[in-house]
Amino acid sequence: MDANIVQPNTGAPAPAPEVTPTQSAPAAAPDAGTPPPAKIPDDLLKNPAFQGLMVGQPGAVSANIKAFKNRPEAKDLVEHKEVLAQAGMGFYKSLDGETGVVLT
Repeated sequence: MDANIVQPNTGAPAPAPEVTPTQSAPAAAPDAGTPPPAKIPDDLLKNPAFQGLMVGQPGAVSANIKAFKNRPEAKDLVEHKEVLAQAGMGFYKSLDGETGVVLT
């Protein structure tokens, strides 16, 4: 018989090994060093500009940073940047530093 030829399997398949329940691992203790998630302030939740971002529609917004500094949303964004980051939003600047992007 040629060693390079694969022969068909004519026997019955081997039975699967029996799986027995094992003792579950204990639940991991919460990390005492991790602070609880911050609550998003009501002024952000009521702002239509942030409402859309929080639900992902639109998934991102961008603006000229110098022009945006004069908008009321800029104060809220700067003041609550850490809370928004904890909620999953990202903040980026364009390579030229003129455009800022907030995304979910």
